[in-house]
Amino acid sequence: MRQGKVRDVMTGEVLTIAGDATPTEVVTLMTAYDVSALAVVDEFDVVLGVVTRTDVLRALRHRPAAPGLTWRRTTARRMMSAPALTVAPGATPAEAAAAMTGAGVKRLLVVDHRRRMLGIVAATDLLKVFARENVTAGAPAPEAATPAAEPTPAPSGPRRPSLDAWWIGRRHRRTDTTGVRSAG
Repeated sequence: MRQGKVRDVMTGEVLTIAGDATPTEVVTLMTAYDVSALAVVDEFDVVLGVVTRTDVLRALRHRPAAPGLTWRRTTARRMMSAPALTVAPGATPAEAAAAMTGAGVKRLLVVDHRRRMLGIVAATDLLKVFARENVTAGAPAPEAATPAAEPTPAPSGPRRPSLDAWWIGRRHRRTDTTGVRSAG
């Protein structure tokens, strides 16, 4: 992964929520978009952290992560994991991959020098860069690979959304009355 920058492969549309959002607002947004985590930002779009389903469940079960944490009195900011794992838009895909593997995560928030939200880069975005470079360098295209002896049957039952879909949504800018950042 030697060419390009994270800004070239990141997704600029990310679901965010205000730090003062209630657990109910967090759950509503997570379930509406079928995501497992949200970036928590302040009124200037500065990344504060990430609130996950596990963070919400911890608050729901009244198992405080911090002194005084209860479902009714808490906010996204009090439930979130912080600091968020981030990468600069000018970083190379190889640097982003190293940060992901070092932290054991599959995606990083992309922020500017003031930690303002710009987007997200997922491991699959980096794999696509690697695949393009590999084909360009003369390696056989994936279509040229030898097929398996027996095709794998398609799984039955409801289809689960891709792992990347948990973050991807729409960009939010202004806080409305629910504490959810809305496009604008």
